[in-house]
Amino acid sequence: MKISDLLLSVLVSSALAAADPALPLVKSNQLRRLINKSSLRARVRELHGIAMRNGGHRAAGSPGSVETMEWIENQIPTNYYNVERQYFEFSIPINSCSMTVNGTQPGFDFCFGSLGQHINTTITAPLALVPNLGCEASDYTGFAGKIAFIRSGSTCDHKLQFNLSVAAGAIGIVSASIPDDTLNARRDIDLNTRRDLSLDDPDLPNVGVVYTSGPNAQAVLEMLENGDQPTTIDIQVEWEYTYTANVFATTKGGNQSSIITVGAHMDGVKGGPGINDNGSGTIAQIEVAKALSNFSVKNAIRFCWWGGEEQGLRGSRHYTTQLSAAEKSKIVMNLNFDMIASPNYRYGVLPGDDPLVPPRNPSTGSAEIKQHFLDFFAKTGRNAVLADLVPSSDHWPFLDVGIPVGGIFMGAGGLKSEEEVTLFGGQAGVPYDSCYHKACDDKQNVNYQAFMTGAKAMADAVATYGRSIKDFPFPRPAAV
Repeated sequence: MKISDLLLSVLVSSALAAADPALPLVKSNQLRRLINKSSLRARVRELHGIAMRNGGHRAAGSPGSVETMEWIENQIPTNYYNVERQYFEFSIPINSCSMTVNGTQPGFDFCFGSLGQHINTTITAPLALVPNLGCEASDYTGFAGKIAFIRSGSTCDHKLQFNLSVAAGAIGIVSASIPDDTLNARRDIDLNTRRDLSLDDPDLPNVGVVYTSGPNAQAVLEMLENGDQPTTIDIQVEWEYTYTANVFATTKGGNQSSIITVGAHMDGVKGGPGINDNGSGTIAQIEVAKALSNFSVKNAIRFCWWGGEEQGLRGSRHYTTQLSAAEKSKIVMNLNFDMIASPNYRYGVLPGDDPLVPPRNPSTGSAEIKQHFLDFFAKTGRNAVLADLVPSSDHWPFLDVGIPVGGIFMGAGGLKSEEEVTLFGGQAGVPYDSCYHKACDDKQNVNYQAFMTGAKAMADAVATYGRSIKDFPFPRPAAV
């Protein structure tokens, strides 16, 4: 990792002796055997205690976040790892919004005064329904001077829809996620996804946007069945500045020019302790990192605890954008573990090669990582499904810079299907995690069967790629 004033990186430990070369080379079955439920339970109690001592949460920049970082660092054996913090500052728009449609005020999720700029704005115009999927310029005929109601989660992303609507003359946007809408069959993009696509992107248009979902979105859609509706959107923006950090633990042993990054965000939302989201990934990384110190590796492993994920992947995006070309070329892959103890879980594998989500910087190797995790579940007698590859977790900034990704995601606020109940048990029509972003995401909000499986899946990948990347496409071709 590049250490510079720009990166604001603080070295916690770097001058200690390298890991003992006499240690046995890591093997998956041996590493997995060192992961145990009692240790996971102990770490859950400790992390929950941190949140409870700090106002009930561990949000980025808060005292709970600072104590979480210190707690992580104290767990890591510094004779085996170089432990570092990478500080960064970011701003969050705090928006005050209202939306009135034909004299009524339907609820909504959040808004932005102006994409990428967050300018205060008031828009009064007819609200009109975008036909079809909103993925073609022809879908926006006649939208000049109107507010476009766009169904999200179709076969194209928000950026394309937003740019097409503004190019056609729309002066505002209502982006709606309606799970039962047949035009929205591909995926129900969650709030983090929409937040990510709306932050700090110079290619997004300068227009006010309101996001709505579920029954609120359905109510507006039903109003639009009677034609365009007179609408006023008012958005006022204030800014909150936050200072936080990422934490890294990189093995002293192993080839430092072929680094496997393993990531989980350590922050939560202000609404709760964040034990499943993402204390589960945070804890699993601690336990796998400690277990790995009993072995040697051929390829360096860098465990990354990201800060500011809940505010738009701030930590992982800061890390990847600060990498020089030489540093980036040393990273073999990124493995991401977000929410791996969901109470009503499904074993979801991230498909980094998803052809329906064209990465902005195509990479090679994601298909191999996906297959590795599918094979792990199959070999251990478990079912698995492919999770949606949405830009709502810390794998996405790595895809943006051409680094292959993969990982595990066991579900957030989406509803479990009947087919998934057949594969994994649990309850159909109920969220994977009913406490997602809530105060009840506490020490009771953990499925330890899923948690153990997720932690062992992490250990298997770390051991496999720490031991050998012989058949993996690395080094990558130089970017064109």
